[in-house]
Amino acid sequence: MLPQPGSREGSASRQGFTLVEVMIALAIGGILILSARALLARLTDTTSRIVESAAVHDEDANAERLLRAIVLRVEVGSINETSFAGSDSEVRFNSWCDTPSGWLERCAIQLRASTLNDSSRITLRVNSNPDIVVHQGERSEGFLYLNSTLTGGEWQPFWTSLITLPVAIGVVIDGDTLILGIGERG
Repeated sequence: MLPQPGSREGSASRQGFTLVEVMIALAIGGILILSARALLARLTDTTSRIVESAAVHDEDANAERLLRAIVLRVEVGSINETSFAGSDSEVRFNSWCDTPSGWLERCAIQLRASTLNDSSRITLRVNSNPDIVVHQGERSEGFLYLNSTLTGGEWQPFWTSLITLPVAIGVVIDGDTLILGIGERG
């Protein structure tokens, strides 16, 4: 007897999955989950590096902004005040510093270039407060002083004039020079 159309006796229809198909589906799913986890781990690492790099760049930019503001407001020495004095490793002067309340107050400034354990740094001391590290790098050669802007500029390693101020301070860091203009000129 031949099977009748629509009867189940001779048809090869199946119900469900075989064990091999289920195992293959689980293996593919596991591979997808592991690759997604690895991708998320790399994304997290990259995000952490970006955040750390941004923090370092923000620190550097804030330090430079602070230096520029303090040097821009250098106070010309009076009889009672310390005059501007600079060597290749240290600069001392009086300036006007921002306060948390929003006004300016007179402050004694000391910039120092030092080397310790194959690492150089430029530090800033305001009054007698603890030093602020404004730059740390492989090498810092120190400070230079711009005496004149005529004929391309004349830089000196020391400033000894008690009468005049230099036009700018050059902070030499890792072979590059940050030029800080002194006061508002012309």
